[in-house]
Amino acid sequence: MQKSSNLVVDMNKAITRWKPIVEKLGVTNAQRINELCEYAEMHSSAITAGMVKENVAYANPANTAGMGNVVMPGISGTPGIPGAAGSGDLGQTLLPASLKIAANTPGLELLPTINVNSNRVDLLYFDFKYDDVASLDVNDERASTFKFASSAVDSAMRAAMLTFGITELRGRISAPLYWKFNALGTGTVGTITTTAPGADKQGWLQFKGFSRIDGRPMFRAWIQSNTASSGAWAFAPALNTFPVAGSILTALNAGFVDSAAPFDGLAGNVAVAATDISMVSLNEDFIDDFTSARKASTMTRGEWDTDEAGKIGPDSFVKSVQIGVVHVSGALRLSEIGDYKRMYGVDIVERTKAQLVNQIQQKISVEIVEKVKEMGLKNRATAPVAPTGLATGLALAGITDGTMFDMSVSATAGALGGEQSASIARKLVAKIHQASAFVATDGRIGGIDYIISSGTVVSTIRSIAGYTVNPFDAKLGGPMQLQPAGTIDGIKVYIDPYMNPADLTVYMGRVGTKEDPGLKFLAYMLAESVEIISEKTMAPRLYMYSRYAVTEFGYFPEKQYMAIKVEDVDGILL
Repeated sequence: MQKSSNLVVDMNKAITRWKPIVEKLGVTNAQRINELCEYAEMHSSAITAGMVKENVAYANPANTAGMGNVVMPGISGTPGIPGAAGSGDLGQTLLPASLKIAANTPGLELLPTINVNSNRVDLLYFDFKYDDVASLDVNDERASTFKFASSAVDSAMRAAMLTFGITELRGRISAPLYWKFNALGTGTVGTITTTAPGADKQGWLQFKGFSRIDGRPMFRAWIQSNTASSGAWAFAPALNTFPVAGSILTALNAGFVDSAAPFDGLAGNVAVAATDISMVSLNEDFIDDFTSARKASTMTRGEWDTDEAGKIGPDSFVKSVQIGVVHVSGALRLSEIGDYKRMYGVDIVERTKAQLVNQIQQKISVEIVEKVKEMGLKNRATAPVAPTGLATGLALAGITDGTMFDMSVSATAGALGGEQSASIARKLVAKIHQASAFVATDGRIGGIDYIISSGTVVSTIRSIAGYTVNPFDAKLGGPMQLQPAGTIDGIKVYIDPYMNPADLTVYMGRVGTKEDPGLKFLAYMLAESVEIISEKTMAPRLYMYSRYAVTEFGYFPEKQYMAIKVEDVDGILL
């Protein structure tokens, strides 16, 4: 991922200038300190390129005379002719309030912050595919590695794996399968076998497994090497899976798959009915024999002399993210300002500003937490399904889409002897660690950093010996904000105050870096304010807004998150 930006910040200068201030706000994490120092430097008056200067001492003569309504400038509709003038309100960029929001919003601990200096951010993504062809649906492209959607092929390959004792791995299989899908060349159409084709490769494909991302079957086709040992290169049908002309998709749909054992092609043949053919992405799956002449082991020196290396090709696209806005205002009366100050010594203006900041903080945290939940549930949909016994227990609570990481408290208590609430709670933590390992391997970066759940679940986890209360984090949680509640085996624990206490779902994720796939917080202007004086009452009206975006970055960002559903219809853990 590459961020488009025209503002360069001297981070050494920024850290020297702002680090002491940021640390006084209670921030100790090195990555977050750097993020806040960068933000402060970008928005301080010393920086002029592309940012609004600070105007903390906001005042202009119109304040005392009465400004009336806020009016935006109009457009005349005629090029070169100015429209109606606006009211001329000046906005304040409140750096102290911005730093307070950034430092004391617990939701921002869940994802990296990327400071931007524009209301639109362009992100350039690179992917790489097995093969360097431009498209698979044209007549002149012959990719060697691809996948497609076909329920008939899915069923046949899984049945064949069961018959031949082949284990399905994550994006791979334990032994190769070969499929004669088309009547090209010799061999019985529909055959699925563990024996590689002989000299005639026409109509044969090698099954490589099901994609770890979308579960589609992946195949390798035979493509002859572009050599001229005979004096001139010519297409040799026996050396190629597909014919010299026609698209791959057309050739696939002209074939059949054997859906019944013993896969001899004599009975049970059904149409392939392939759709959505695409090349296999390196970000999605790993084809282990792509670099060794389609062998499980390394090549010999002689094979190296004659082998043509497998080709990969880049694929890129640009994603534009628009910075959004949240806002809130507060209205005061002169009687409130005067009497609260004289009678109680309370500056109600500053108190009101603090509440505006708190509202924005809560909004940011809630939005981030909801995105984490969304990503966790999305990845959960592709997790390995629950075994039969676990699925039966989960169904007691209406969880019909159970995964192997979900937990049935009732089934666990009934199936094992000597169970108690503490031991079952420990098994829940074990489920969290299992899901973390899955995120680490399937997401290809690392395990989870935090979990989010209801106070009920967090209270249960607190009974585990590995649980540690973190008093420093506890002070960061404002009213009705995401509440840091400690750690369990190095994993941070948060309570979502808006979750139903009876909801036992556990959401988890990785913080990651700015370059890792996952959720990111784009900070543009975290706190800006407009203050106007009512012409009628002469009392101030405060208006505060924040400009930011919470978005997912990278390929398959959901792989850095997971959700665990828990069944406890008997209330054992409650």
